[in-house]
Amino acid sequence: MNTVNKKLFPEKVLLDTNFIISLLNSNEVHHENAKNYFEEMLDDGVDIYISSVVLSELFKDCGNVFNLFKCCKLLNFSDVDAKKVWDIFDISVCNVSTVGKNCVKDDFKIAAQAINRGCHVATADSDFVSMSSRINLSVLDIKIPVSDYLGRLDI
Repeated sequence: MNTVNKKLFPEKVLLDTNFIISLLNSNEVHHENAKNYFEEMLDDGVDIYISSVVLSELFKDCGNVFNLFKCCKLLNFSDVDAKKVWDIFDISVCNVSTVGKNCVKDDFKIAAQAINRGCHVATADSDFVSMSSRINLSVLDIKIPVSDYLGRLDI
């Protein structure tokens, strides 16, 4: 009998800062969901990425966490990503003349990296989820339990 191994997750997932914090800190509200998503992605053979932008956000409070994620691939921020940030900026509700260049947050940089590389973003960040449809960004919302995402009953 010929069976096809159907992937349960997207091929490539970029971990957002709050995903990693939730995964590392058992006191975080989404810790169990982050842990379950991470385990399922590993089991499913997903290419998991961490952005250099995310690492810079985490470094002050957590140190160099990349050493904890040897199974992940590092994404460096490029000039192509920088261009995409401003494309996203133009699509979003911001206007440079009224809010200034400081409006471009790390979220836009992470979104640009994900879009440019065809990655989904694993996050519990409501801003990512709400802007995803406007900027053609695919999101794994870890506020939703992984069993619900996969459409199964965990008994």
